[in-house]
Amino acid sequence: MERISSFGVFVFALVAIMLPAAVHAGSSNELYPLPFETYEKKWCKDHSGASQVKMPDGTIAGCITSTHAVAFEFARNWKDAVGHALYISLETGKKAGIVLIIENEKDLAYVKLLDATIAKFKLSIDVWKQD
Repeated sequence: MERISSFGVFVFALVAIMLPAAVHAGSSNELYPLPFETYEKKWCKDHSGASQVKMPDGTIAGCITSTHAVAFEFARNWKDAVGHALYISLETGKKAGIVLIIENEKDLAYVKLLDATIAKFKLSIDVWKQD
């Protein structure tokens, strides 16, 4: 039986640790080709807002405009955006807004779910789509 050197064990362990991280990083880039902040900063700049505004409790509002407190989220996480938008609206006294980041046509189904929820519960939330 051949013995494996300690260097061989080290290399094997290093590959075993790094490979899952490399695979995960590649898959997230395929799913969302741009970093989240890129969408947020562009939309906020286009709407003359301030991005990444810290609330008194440490919560971050994605963008504050003259009229809206806006939460940003990838479309599949639309449910998270509802609560966050309502909360930052409460904290700022501005109207709640959500920007859903749309990466593909399948994401449009999430827009429909969000719109149906807002209508059903008569929520005062404006929605924008960002592709």
